[in-house]
Order: sequence, then C-alpha cells, then structure tokens
Amino acid sequence: MITYWPYKPGTELNNAVANLFFEIKEKISLNSNRNKTNYLLYIDILDNRNKIKLFKLILIKLEIIILKLIENNANINLVNLNQQEIFKKLFSNILDHFLQLTFNYNNETKANYSNTTRNNRQIDAISKYSSFYELLIYLIFGSSYIEEELFAFDNQHTPQKHVTILLENFLIIISNQIIYYSIYKDKSLSNIVFFIKKNKLSNNLNISPRYLIAFYNNLIYQKTVYYYIEEPQEIYSNYYKVLLLNSKGIISQYIYKHRIEDLKKLCKIKNILLFFTEIRDILIPKIENFLLLSGKIILYIFINLLGNSILLIIRIIMLQIK
Repeated sequence: MITYWPYKPGTELNNAVANLFFEIKEKISLNSNRNKTNYLLYIDILDNRNKIKLFKLILIKLEIIILKLIENNANINLVNLNQQEIFKKLFSNILDHFLQLTFNYNNETKANYSNTTRNNRQIDAISKYSSFYELLIYLIFGSSYIEEELFAFDNQHTPQKHVTILLENFLIIISNQIIYYSIYKDKSLSNIVFFIKKNKLSNNLNISPRYLIAFYNNLIYQKTVYYYIEEPQEIYSNYYKVLLLNSKGIISQYIYKHRIEDLKKLCKIKNILLFFTEIRDILIPKIENFLLLSGKIILYIFINLLGNSILLIIRIIMLQIK
C-alpha cells in the first residue's frame, strides 16, 4: 500500500516530518554508508564514523531551519523570495559546525572559510542541484505548493517515498560539498593529508599525496564529463539523478523531473555537445544496422562462393577420376 505525503500543513504533516527524520537517522546509523555508485564522491575519503557524524549534523541543522520558519509563520511567498538566503545560512551553519567538531577552528580560520560561502553562483548551483527548495516546501507546507507536472504524479498523491528520496539525496549532496569546502578547496596536497590524518577522518592509514592527486583528478574529470555531457542529456530527457541510502550503502538512480526551464538555460557549449550527442544517437544505430546488413550480405556471398567452389572442385576431381 502506497503512503502519500500530507497535502497541507497541520498535525499530520508535522508527524510525517518527525517520522521521516527519525527513519533517516536510524538508516544512517545502521547502514555502512559506503559508496556503491559508479561515481566518486568527496565523502569517500571519510570513514563511516565521520560520515554518520556529518549526516546527523546536516539533519539537525535542517530541522532547526524548518522549526524556525514554522515558528515565524513563514508563508510560501516569503520562503520563495528568500530561498537562497535560507540555503546559504543553512550551508554556512553546517560548514562552521563541522569545522568546529573536526578541526582546530579559530576566528581567523572561520573568516577564511566564510569567504567560501559568499560565491552566490556556487551556492545557487548547490541549492538547485540538491532540490533544496522543493524539499523545503514538502517539509513545511506539504505537497500543495509544489509546481504541477514537476514530478511524475499529481500533488495530492505524492508518495512518501518520493520525499524520502529528496531528503536522502539532499543529505548526501550537501555532505559531499561540505567535505569539498572544508578539506579540498584551495589547499595543498600536504595540508590535505595532514588534515585527514590529524583529525582521524579516514580508516586508510596509507593516504599519500599520490593517492589524493589521483583521487582528486578523477573527481575533476568526472565532474567535467557530467557537467558538459551527462547533465545536459539528463535535462533533455527529464531525468534527475539522485543519491540514496541503501542497506548496502549509497546508491544512485533516476527519477522523473520536468526540466524545461533548465533546458532553456543551457549554455552554448552544452547545446552544441547535446546536438552532437543527438546526431550520434541517430547515426550510430543506422551505421550499426548498415554494417550488420553489409556483414550478412558479405557472409552470404562468401558462403555461396565457397560452396560453389567446393562443388566445382569436386566435379573436376570426379571427371578426372572417370
């Protein structure tokens, strides 16, 4: 039986949100949280203990933001106008507290890290990629204010599993970005190794600059391929890749999401690459069919020639015998 997410604010929604956060916390604590996807993540460098600590910190900070908005009687228009400021404040709080829990964090260090959250374009991109706005609406107002046709079902019949997927995806993406900003961004390899070992963030005692440079270069390559090739195809196909918590670890899958507005905002390079991708998708099946048909014809001709040649040789031999 499918359980649907509450349509409007009220006691039912509050209970659903409380149960959802409780279930996610239980899942975090019981699972291995190992990366089982085909993609590298910045959080792969962390051991399970530190992953759990980071995941729970993000959930706590998200709960606080939601409670504050509810206590202040925030309406949909206010949340819509200030969604980026809300996300920026949430991300900064998570980053600050993670650094306090992990590193020797003083005011000078805090000022340096605070500068990383002032790049509005980067913050906006993280917010959009994590579907923060849609998740916030579901958790505060229910499904009534979600844009119609955005997902593959009507608002009044939004599966609870769908909101769970969005929350788990948000949790993993934000944790990934927190690790990038706190450990990798603008740091030398020697400092990264020092931070990881000093703060016991990883079970891998053999972490070396060589290992990290290979890991980081693979991440950069993966990010570039995704940004220019995979993401435009996902947008064009109305797909949205999500990362989920599974009993085996972190997995990835796709859900439907209406992305016409994202398609309109693609840059020229992405559009050109998407065009060539479409040309490839059209031509390759035709070329494959042509080669397959040509191969069959060549094979048929070869077999017939070989057969006729063998028969001819046999007849010549028989005539010679006679």
